[in-house]
Amino acid sequence: DEIGEGSLVRTGNESSVEIKFEDGNVFLLKPDTTIGLQTARASGDNYSRYKMSLNVGKLVSNVQKATGKESAVQIEAPTAVLGVRGTVFRSYVAPDGTTQFEVLEGEVVVEGQRQTVEVKQGEGTIVYQGEAPIEPKKLLYPPSLASAYLPLYKKLPVSLSFSSVEGAVSYRVALANDREMKNVIKEKVIETQDVFEIANLDDGTYFMQTNSIDEIG
Repeated sequence: DEIGEGSLVRTGNESSVEIKFEDGNVFLLKPDTTIGLQTARASGDNYSRYKMSLNVGKLVSNVQKATGKESAVQIEAPTAVLGVRGTVFRSYVAPDGTTQFEVLEGEVVVEGQRQTVEVKQGEGTIVYQGEAPIEPKKLLYPPSLASAYLPLYKKLPVSLSFSSVEGAVSYRVALANDREMKNVIKEKVIETQDVFEIANLDDGTYFMQTNSIDEIG
């Protein structure tokens, strides 16, 4: 379907939606996410400007490298504003308004309480209500499987354990049936010493993604 300026998009508890613009910019809304599309403008072949509001939830953004001087993407959250000209990043707004930004490629500028920080590739920042963005912090490496996995499992459930990552207090493990991890069918945060149990799945090929979470999230 098509959406236009002024649209509000909301995902449910176990749903996701991808918004793709003509210039290739892609925004993936994870479950329980609400965004507003305030501005979407293009002029010629090398000018585009987007302004979106992330009210609550998780957003994964893949923004093409800007070709025009004025090209920009701006995401407004309750506690901060993020500006970007070409990068892959994750945004998360908690129910209390606390906002997290994590950069996977490129870099972004985050502004809150009239103070700005540059968040580079492999870094993240948090903006608490009424405070300036914290100094960007290195993201942790993801955990790997503690033991070899089989290419084929014929019996469920399957329990997987993970290696230790220094600084991690928990892991996020997600299972999807697509390589890009857009159609997640199971996601869980576990303690570092716990196992991720897979059960009640249809036959097929699945993909897993892991993330390490430090003491500030």
